[in-house]
Amino acid sequence: MRNLLSSLIFLAVFANAALAANATVNEINAPIYKNPMVESPMGYLQVGMSVKIEKEQGDFYLISNGWLRGWISKPAIAPVPAGAPNVKEKVILSERIYAESGKNYLVYYYNNYIYKTDIVTHEVVSALDVGSINAIYPSYGGEYFLLEGAYTNGTDSYSYRVVNIKNGKSMFVGVFDHQKAYIYSIDFTADDKYFVMSFQCGTKKSAAVYVTERGEFVAYANGIESAVWYGSILIMNNQENFWTVDFNKRNDDPNIGVRPENILSPVSKDWIVDNLVEFDIFGNYILIAAKKGVVSLNITNKSVNTTPFNGLLIDSSGTYNYYLASSGGVMKNVAKNETLKDFSGVKPNYKFERFLEDNILYYQVKDKIETLYLFNPVQNTKYKYKAINEIEAWNSQGVVAESVADKNIVMIAIENPTEEKFSYILLKD
Repeated sequence: MRNLLSSLIFLAVFANAALAANATVNEINAPIYKNPMVESPMGYLQVGMSVKIEKEQGDFYLISNGWLRGWISKPAIAPVPAGAPNVKEKVILSERIYAESGKNYLVYYYNNYIYKTDIVTHEVVSALDVGSINAIYPSYGGEYFLLEGAYTNGTDSYSYRVVNIKNGKSMFVGVFDHQKAYIYSIDFTADDKYFVMSFQCGTKKSAAVYVTERGEFVAYANGIESAVWYGSILIMNNQENFWTVDFNKRNDDPNIGVRPENILSPVSKDWIVDNLVEFDIFGNYILIAAKKGVVSLNITNKSVNTTPFNGLLIDSSGTYNYYLASSGGVMKNVAKNETLKDFSGVKPNYKFERFLEDNILYYQVKDKIETLYLFNPVQNTKYKYKAINEIEAWNSQGVVAESVADKNIVMIAIENPTEEKFSYILLKD
């Protein structure tokens, strides 16, 4: 968490600066000044932030990171040594494809920049310098992205900030030592108003909610396993209860822990498998992978029903409530309890990924070759794309990143999968 006053960052836009060296901040709440002297600070930087050194004067460096510019004490940052190897960065994909004005866009990171690219024409429509990062967590609307700062200085501390890709503004969220507070889940509301971060601190778990536009901490809950948005309602659970908080109706109390009035349902012992309650939200239902079948918990009326098939929940399409049992490789229709396709007992082995519209992307492993398929269970059709190697990243919209020799290739399954083709982006150093 952060102190909202002490970690306020003042932003200044600049252009055409001559950058000399890379560096990272190695102090918590490192003050940044308007001039190369100790005076009232403009704001504070956090450990793990990546910056560029423009020049030095006395005991200070003039630093910037694409939108922030000011003077900082030399001991507060760690410059990258001259002659350090230039390590080629991999492509980091956001997990969604966005539709705007009849066009489809992919947002991805490469070599210190976040790019917004038309997936059909491959035209880069915007680029934003964000420094070195580890991960991108996209909002649903495609305007805000939560960035995880790079691992630096032999520590396990990571900085987090929200970037508005349309106006270039950055809102600092905080710095977290993953040895103490490991972040294992991040989820935005559908309207991008809030996001929730789930933490594990030793054996204890908790969650914190932030206002996306400001990166401002507003609420927390201790003793949880999962926190997922259902509209403006945050659904949380542990091994005792499922409970909800509607953020459109919430008062100013920051504690959103379980209370009798917000319990959705007690957790049955049958719902705990391998010491976890694993679930996903399909429509108005929470589907729980239980010991004796899949439990359907109605979010609206709190009714509970059980279907007589087992397995791990994978995903649902936008129109049909499909279910994949990964352990058995069986695809089910949740509503009708019908087997749509049985992948079990077939060699080579199949690995399943997310739904793309009403189709399922999956691939098979044979002699170290990955072959990608698109299966439509309603039409009972299967399309084979191509053989691909070294799959490094998938996401819910069917995006694949591949490294070939000195090149990075991003392959995107276009929004209408019935056209049976990929769009390609080829990136070179």
